[in-house]
Amino acid sequence: KEGEEEDEEELYGWSVPLDHVFSRKPKPYKPRAGITVGLLPLAWRFWRHTSKQKSAGRVPWMDPFNPLQLSQTHGVALGGIGGGTVGRGWRGEFGRWHIQPGIYTYDVVWVDQFIVRFEWNGRVSQVVLFPDATGHARPPTPGAPASWNWAFPGHQATYRALYPRAWSVYDFPDEGVRLVCRQVSPVVPHEYSSSSWPVGLFVWEVIDLRGGAPSAGASTAAAPSATSPGASRRRAKSLRRREKRGQAEQR
Repeated sequence: KEGEEEDEEELYGWSVPLDHVFSRKPKPYKPRAGITVGLLPLAWRFWRHTSKQKSAGRVPWMDPFNPLQLSQTHGVALGGIGGGTVGRGWRGEFGRWHIQPGIYTYDVVWVDQFIVRFEWNGRVSQVVLFPDATGHARPPTPGAPASWNWAFPGHQATYRALYPRAWSVYDFPDEGVRLVCRQVSPVVPHEYSSSSWPVGLFVWEVIDLRGGAPSAGASTAAAPSATSPGASRRRAKSLRRREKRGQAEQR
């Protein structure tokens, strides 16, 4: 059954390497003048609705006057249908989550990452499973922990998507190891109740590409960080404070 799922994913799934750069950039839709005139009454109703919601301290369900910036980062969402999801980008970042349908939070939590740790003959190394876009092993954004190792080469990993599942394959040729991460959501045909659960599962597989047993005392492990968005923000602030404290001590 697992082999059949992999064959189906190979035939129909969308695939992209983690260092991929899209040649075409998304552009927002701009209606023609004639269409815009016809939409003015609807725009007036939307403006009245959003103004009342904001003045009452509530977030409007739809706000066409503050559209989201288009991006090409989203992957298959993690979670059921209508019961809350957590968005995961095809490069591996976690963002865009919601529990209440219609109200979404678009914010990447950079401390929520998968990190692999290698131990070979007493030597220890670890790296964040996120592509190094800078080429200098630097954090992808100032909000990411600077003390972590962000040097993973994106061309050594592939993302595949076939809703409700996704596969991330990471190759480490120097260590002779391949990591396969399967993302599973509870979307089951004819099972509406089970398909509405706001849960998800990551199944990891470690493959020895060298075909033999590792040397004595060697081991490999993949350890994900799994914290809630609120706890992740607190953890990120704590990490930044520690990094600033360490920089001050070095001076």
